[in-house]
Amino acid sequence: MADEVRKKSIFIIVLLLLILSAGFLVRLGGMWFGLPYAHHWDEPNVIHNVLRMIKTHDFHPRGFFHTSGYIYLQLPVAYLHYALLVGQGKLASPDEIKTIWETGWPWTISHPSFYVWARALTVILGTVTVFLVYKIGSKIHSQKVGLLGALFLAFAFGHIEHSRPIASDVPVTFFDTFCVLAAVSLVLTGKKRWYVLAGLMAGYAAATKYNNGLVLGVLLAAHLLNQHKSRIFDKSLLIGILCFVAGSLVGSPYSILDPKALIENVTFHLGYFAEPHGPGIQPGLIPGIAYYGKYIF
Repeated sequence: MADEVRKKSIFIIVLLLLILSAGFLVRLGGMWFGLPYAHHWDEPNVIHNVLRMIKTHDFHPRGFFHTSGYIYLQLPVAYLHYALLVGQGKLASPDEIKTIWETGWPWTISHPSFYVWARALTVILGTVTVFLVYKIGSKIHSQKVGLLGALFLAFAFGHIEHSRPIASDVPVTFFDTFCVLAAVSLVLTGKKRWYVLAGLMAGYAAATKYNNGLVLGVLLAAHLLNQHKSRIFDKSLLIGILCFVAGSLVGSPYSILDPKALIENVTFHLGYFAEPHGPGIQPGLIPGIAYYGKYIF
């Protein structure tokens, strides 16, 4: 009996490793697209800001149209690559790196390898998300369900496509999925550490992409489903909410340090998305819902 259990465990691990490896490779394959030019609208907003921080030691994101969570995640990656380039004699100082801040043109970069390293982080986060889906399925139902979910995500075209550019879509999905995993564990065990983790992940998701702050609702729903709680409003829930705030501030510290810039950018967002920006889109909430609804129903 013990041998059968061990063989089954080994089989599950092998299948999971195969799925993760395949998922990683299909994401890795397109990582060099377009270089030495940029062809994705969001990439310059992230990587040029990261390189500006390295050059100036000014860590203000200089705007909140794009949230800063992924910019700060990319910062240590860029520092590491910069150190390697200096060690190889390919760079003498950060002043040699030319970005939009010097050229005024976002679609070229003097050292394209920074793009490759930055995209690699997106690839890694996308692959780890596949593993998180496996864990969620395993906890909710069984390892077989976890493997099936991981398999679907590993080869999901949309997720693969967005796992390559230096954009926030896949990274924020990583944080959302991590929050869901922590929330599932919270429901099953009721332990405070899952409130902490779910809150932090939801907070950093909000700092990575504004609208993903809604994932806090997953934590709240998990709390309501938690059979181990003593009452509806308890210390654990407060801890989770405080961790949400902490995670948001870690990913977007200048929302507190420079609230004026945040308010100006959020106001701009509200005005921008109140106007039509695509074929057939009319301003206003109801017309917008009707426009997108026709693709759903």
